[in-house]
Amino acid sequence: MVAENDRAGLSPMDFVAVLTKVVQDQDRLIANQQEILRKQKDQLESQKECLEQIFSRLAELKSERDR
Repeated sequence: MVAENDRAGLSPMDFVAVLTKVVQDQDRLIANQQEILRKQKDQLESQKECLEQIFSRLAELKSERDR
């Protein structure tokens, strides 16, 4: 991909272009993964809040039952 036509050497500019493309692709992938992670953290926080409400209500019901 980056070899010269005679296959005796490498084209530095082609090599840089390939590496630049790889880095750009990795940057895009990392940004996508960070967005997914942020959304998952938000969902987890929401689920924690719901569970806290459920446990609180369950404790209230048990307390009422035991009276």
